Amino acid sequence: MEPSLHPDRLSFDDFTKHLSFYPSYLPNGITTLEESRRTTIPNSLAERKEARSSSADLWNGSCVYSYAFYPARSLGRSSINGHAAKRKFGTFRPTLLSLVKSNSDDTICNITKEAFSTFRADLESGSGSAVAAAKAVKHLSKLKGIGPATASLLLSVFDPEVVPFFSDELFRWLHYEGNGEKGFGRKIKYNAKEYEAIFERMLVLRGRLEKESGKGVTAEEIERVAFAIARSAQEEQKSVTEKNTTRRKESLLNGRGQKRAPPATDTKIPNARASSNTKERTAPITKRQRLTSNDRRQETRLRTRSAKAPPSV
Repeated sequence: MEPSLHPDRLSFDDFTKHLSFYPSYLPNGITTLEESRRTTIPNSLAERKEARSSSADLWNGSCVYSYAFYPARSLGRSSINGHAAKRKFGTFRPTLLSLVKSNSDDTICNITKEAFSTFRADLESGSGSAVAAAKAVKHLSKLKGIGPATASLLLSVFDPEVVPFFSDELFRWLHYEGNGEKGFGRKIKYNAKEYEAIFERMLVLRGRLEKESGKGVTAEEIERVAFAIARSAQEEQKSVTEKNTTRRKESLLNGRGQKRAPPATDTKIPNARASSNTKERTAPITKRQRLTSNDRRQETRLRTRSAKAPPSV
């Protein structure tokens, strides 16, 4: 990831640019879920807020108004849809679907109504949004099959301007310290403590961007930017890995990096001296060459004596 895209250094211009990149990184088959989560459901809740005369009527009244997704059966189905979205965006555990389906309508109604009404009341009383969200997420996690990450997804649909979804990309980007396990490979425990850390870091980033630009920034926008930046960095790393693999293959094909075989001993060209010795060995052996060293010494003595002897008269 480029240093300029780190949460501590990201400019508002880069923030806006990557926000526009978000749709291009969406997985296949997520369009309907994305439309429901980002537009249909929040708009429906907004209309309901305007239609009610007071917040008490909205949050503490009929159970239908506490439903986060659909008027009938609502949050039971929405939780399943939430899991489907989570499967596309992060870690998905299919065994939890059966637990989600086991929640009764009354249980869903009571828990979501209390969680959402308490969250709104905490915000209006001046409690920090991080504290209020953590409290509501903890309450939503009482539903079977719903952990802090999925609970944050439900709460983020309820209030997308304030509440961020506990996505893998958002957590890893806000905690980014380098490549590998310090970056987008960081392990996640998906607990309440990690969600609180996400919320606090998100608030710091949001405050800095709003101060820099003079414009409002929502938690939902920050989540989308984190997703785009993370996917961009992952694709860049994948491209680098593929290029390195291609270079290694080309190197092997061209013979670079391979061990060279030692030169053959029988291909050595003999020098002139060795050649002459070879010729001498192959020439016929004379009688003198057959004489031993003792024979030669005896022959030398005889010649010497003959030379010293007086001439005969």
